[in-house]
Amino acid sequence: MPANRKDKAAPDPLGAYRAKRSLDRTPEPGARPAAPAPKAGGLFIVHMHAATRLHWDLRLEMEGVLKSWAVPKGPSANRADKRLAVHVEDHPLEYGDFEGIIPEGNYGAGAVIVWDRGVWVPLEDPFEGLKKGKLLFELKGYKLRGKWTLVKLKKGVKEWLLIKEKDAYVSETPYSDESVLSGMTVEELRAAKDRAAPLRKELEKLGAPQRPVRVEETELMLAETREQPFSKAGWLFELKLDGYRVRAAREDGEAKLISRKGHDMTAAFPEIARAVAALPYEGLILDGELVVLDDAGRPSFNRLQNRARLSRVPEIKRAAVETPATFYVFDLLAFEGYDVRPLPLVKRKAILAKLLPRAGALRYSDDFETKGEDLYEHVVQLGLEGIVAKKTDSPYRGGRSANWLKIRADRTDDFVVVGYSRPKGSRGGFGALHLAGYEDGKLVYAGRVGSGFTAQQLDEVSAELEGAVRDTPPCEGPPALLKDKENVGKRETRNGKRGGRTNHVSRFPCPVARGCLLEPRQGLLARREVHQGRPDRVLPRHLSLALAVSQGPARRADALSRRHRGQVLFPEGRARIHSRVAADRADVERGHAARHRLFRVRQPRVAALSRQHGDDPAARVGEPGVEH
Repeated sequence: MPANRKDKAAPDPLGAYRAKRSLDRTPEPGARPAAPAPKAGGLFIVHMHAATRLHWDLRLEMEGVLKSWAVPKGPSANRADKRLAVHVEDHPLEYGDFEGIIPEGNYGAGAVIVWDRGVWVPLEDPFEGLKKGKLLFELKGYKLRGKWTLVKLKKGVKEWLLIKEKDAYVSETPYSDESVLSGMTVEELRAAKDRAAPLRKELEKLGAPQRPVRVEETELMLAETREQPFSKAGWLFELKLDGYRVRAAREDGEAKLISRKGHDMTAAFPEIARAVAALPYEGLILDGELVVLDDAGRPSFNRLQNRARLSRVPEIKRAAVETPATFYVFDLLAFEGYDVRPLPLVKRKAILAKLLPRAGALRYSDDFETKGEDLYEHVVQLGLEGIVAKKTDSPYRGGRSANWLKIRADRTDDFVVVGYSRPKGSRGGFGALHLAGYEDGKLVYAGRVGSGFTAQQLDEVSAELEGAVRDTPPCEGPPALLKDKENVGKRETRNGKRGGRTNHVSRFPCPVARGCLLEPRQGLLARREVHQGRPDRVLPRHLSLALAVSQGPARRADALSRRHRGQVLFPEGRARIHSRVAADRADVERGHAARHRLFRVRQPRVAALSRQHGDDPAARVGEPGVEH
């Protein structure tokens, strides 16, 4: 696909836009063309405009401006609907953020809302398409999705047709009329409707204290950890998403995004700040998780980190279009002069659901009642981070609380501890562990982990690390690298992949003997994936079957992939599995042998303690590939 191009001899593309408006008498943005995007496609906007006649405006970013078509009846996902689209003057890119009232006496006077917003991707050369009268493209918006075509009528000058192409997004259901920014309709905006009034009245009936709350004065409520999911009356369950915990506030007409550690993230995620600022409420404080979704619609921690690393304004603006963030809101702390925190959770969430737009960058985090185990199973199957159980009658109180419980479903992997950083402030031991994993036989730096350790663990691990400092690093990246590759840390990974920074250590086992490191991505199972939990069963060596199956989805040997079902890999060798041996035979060692780690290693052989041969030396407690 060719990059956007601009003919230097061409007339000002925004000349018509400027000529039709008195910019000192309208809130519409100025007419300054932007630099063309580095590739074809980019921002698309659909405005809903209640002018003399109600219509929709489809705008596609091309050559530094928004090419625009007025669609009188609006887009339709029904393939039977061929909607007239009249080509109108180009608009500046800043117009994509415009939502408001154009005063009477001005061109296009009336209410304008951002009806949809997203990214458009040309499927054919868009410049040739404009010349020939056919544009084929894909829309990735909050409402409009899938393939669409703009076709120019042969007898018309500016008349085109907007047609939905056949794909999974074809539907006969009409789209909603609300803005993806403010959640308001053009009628509400035109009538200056006070959407906060009924919510204030409801909060007054519920007995919420009427007092101002500033976001800087609030403290996040945090969850305690629980190992197993559960269902119980009086509890609800939410998805635990893989992102940044953020408080979003609208105070004095301005939006603020505050991280868990109190850092201002407003400039880094302008699309979220724009949506918060557009809400027609004041004194608003929201609590939620900020994520960046991948192409499958799941949170991608790597994409989120890439966004957070950007510092140049043009790069941030472009990323806000191409890889937009989404803010999943699960709690309400303050609203229009009321302190909502003392109210029960279900009452807070009921108010929250009424004030958020039904589509857009701000999304209500749905909850599920009494079915914690079922939700957890779905989360595991989808590869999400976990679930959070919350007591329905609990108030919002800062700090860690047993009224919120997090049950993680993250997978685990093995990493080599190659370094550490010094602690800061009052923290003891070390600041963070630096990890690496093997890629093609070489240690590759994977990131650092620092949370999840108790004070005792910090002291114990630090004592081991202090005596292992070396002059040269075993891999590039971290400071204060260890003398020998002697430590293996098992930690939780994001979606089973090692990309980006790591966080949240699950446990730190004892150091292994030098030269006896576990192979990354193999662990106890011979798979190119990671495994969950500790082994659930052990098969004795005399059956030529040395296999440890996790407590996760792979509960039986036949749950392994066909490729790896016949072998289990350990750093010291390979054990073959006879296909005629069934995993469920009565002589399989179950339960305590695995749970109490009754294994030992002697050269390439793996033997369960209870099946040890009489000629073998005394066995010691350990795990495959690990000697203590």
